[in-house]
Amino acid sequence: MLAALTSPLSRRIDRVLPADDNGPVYTFDIDKTYLDTRFSRRRDLLRIPLELAIDKRPFPGIADLIRAVQRGAGPDLRDRPAFFVSASPAQMRLVLERRMVLDEITIDGMTLKNWGYFLRKVRVSALKEQVFYKLLALLVTRNELPLRSYEVLFGDDSESDAYIYSMYSAIVTRALAGHALERVLEAEGIDKRERALVLEASDRLDDIFDPERDATTVRHVFIHQVMHKKEPRVYPHGVRPMFYAHALQPAAVLYRSGLIRGAALSKIYAALRKENAFVASDVADSVAETLAPVSAEWREWLADPSGGGWR
Repeated sequence: MLAALTSPLSRRIDRVLPADDNGPVYTFDIDKTYLDTRFSRRRDLLRIPLELAIDKRPFPGIADLIRAVQRGAGPDLRDRPAFFVSASPAQMRLVLERRMVLDEITIDGMTLKNWGYFLRKVRVSALKEQVFYKLLALLVTRNELPLRSYEVLFGDDSESDAYIYSMYSAIVTRALAGHALERVLEAEGIDKRERALVLEASDRLDDIFDPERDATTVRHVFIHQVMHKKEPRVYPHGVRPMFYAHALQPAAVLYRSGLIRGAALSKIYAALRKENAFVASDVADSVAETLAPVSAEWREWLADPSGGGWR
């Protein structure tokens, strides 16, 4: 019990992949990535534990995207895991799970923040400092995944996800490790005890790292632009994130990568139109380059979306 009270992570993993699994594993941040959660003001932050599942609204099309990545694009990519990580308190687990049930999302695992651990610092602002917490959450999960599985990460620009995810991608490829990693963590203001936890989780990767196999362990990093920061921080030696305005943009990349079915694009597009998230002309502009190899088919479908969408 004492260990649980003193841990920064509140984890529940509901699915363990077979050791020979070599497919994609998806990790989604929850607040501002999946759910439109408000926490720009202190009172917003403190109100989060009081919200009900019905109060939490997903961004248009994102639930369709999560379901699409879990279903995959074919027999070899069917039934893929989606894990969730959130800075919301552990007490929110049941509410978040109920929201996901409403959205017909399978919950393969969820890591929440132990607010009690961070409030020992006697600063509400500690609840918004995510570099240590999310790095540790990602590394702990990575150490439990099959060696040949690879990751696709979703976050947002409301805090530091672009920096955290890109740094994490450098850690898992061992481009950032040991003393170099400790210096970066120290520069972030992370205290010695917490640096030790991250370094321990990082060092465990040394025993299983294969430079040929693990060079692309993190395949994609997608960052939802909700704050529209001009220059979000990115760790320079990690995977470069793709910033997106709506769910159709990462969906297009995943379709082109063979990870989701074309039919998912039509469902996401329909969800965005239903919520008036954009006008039709915006779609062609935002995804034409991404969908260049199939742009003719895509534009043909846009001209007649009533035709049933892609299969």
